[in-house]
Amino acid sequence: MSFCCFVQAAQQVMELQEAAQIHQGLQPANIGRNTSLHDMRAIVKTWRNRLPMISDDQSHWSDVFTWRQHHYQFIVNHYDSHAQHDPVSVPHLP
Repeated sequence: MSFCCFVQAAQQVMELQEAAQIHQGLQPANIGRNTSLHDMRAIVKTWRNRLPMISDDQSHWSDVFTWRQHHYQFIVNHYDSHAQHDPVSVPHLP
């Protein structure tokens, strides 16, 4: 196994941990907590800034971007569904 495979595996573990944090922050018990929203925004910003290098494997990054898109859509759907029930309590995301 090459060093590149280890780096890609480590990144996948990080992406999994970050996605778990997002989902944890969107649990009913955590909704409305500023720390959850702050943490989610920090993760999204990290994802926005963590981009591939020219030398990186395209198929790996395609999987990463598909993974992230799935979670972005989950966030949007979550806030859309809550906005229908209680438009006042849903925070505005930039």
